[in-house]
Amino acid sequence: MATLNTIQPARTVKDQVYDALQQAILAGTIPSGEPITESQLADQLGVSRTPVREALHELEREGLVETHGVRGKRVRHITREEIVELFWLRQAIECAIVEHLAAKTPDAELYTTLEGLLQQQCTLLAQNDRETFLQVDDQFHSALVEATGFQKAFDVMANIKLITRLAVIHAVARPTRYPEVIAEHSNIIEALKQQDVNRARQAMIEHLTHTRDAALQSIPQGGRV
Repeated sequence: MATLNTIQPARTVKDQVYDALQQAILAGTIPSGEPITESQLADQLGVSRTPVREALHELEREGLVETHGVRGKRVRHITREEIVELFWLRQAIECAIVEHLAAKTPDAELYTTLEGLLQQQCTLLAQNDRETFLQVDDQFHSALVEATGFQKAFDVMANIKLITRLAVIHAVARPTRYPEVIAEHSNIIEALKQQDVNRARQAMIEHLTHTRDAALQSIPQGGRV
């Protein structure tokens, strides 16, 4: 029998609305604290209110949206305390990831993937494309956890990174942070290629610490973003 392509089910309107809203939130197009109304979003997206309501419920479950007032929603604020906790979690997990990868047999395919993403970030920096730069940043960290083959670690990281993106938006508000990220990613790649477990761990600690500190600098003491 001839090989057939797998049937791809049509994406629902709710899924498309969800993708559009999540992308807008993670890019900072809809800023933290801004009220969100179903009717306005439905009008903007050209859909009924039902898929908008369903998408907002899903975004609320993920922690990107919170209830505001009696029936309203808004992009949730992130407190300084949450930023510290989230990056504490990321450091624990991602340091373990790079230590595991540095101790493994060299993975040429992984190095090629990471270097390709690094080159994309260099190009995006030159183009001042902040939104895509952040998307590629996510892909860089996802490539690391995927390379471990640990599905549970991937699932946990996917959830944590959604929330930390709300903080990272503010961390990269300072233009000099972009070339710093590129240099830090390069250090991680080199440590992995050298199979230097300690250097890989330290490179990841420095990267996440700098990102955390940049995010905290954008928030006043006792404040939130």
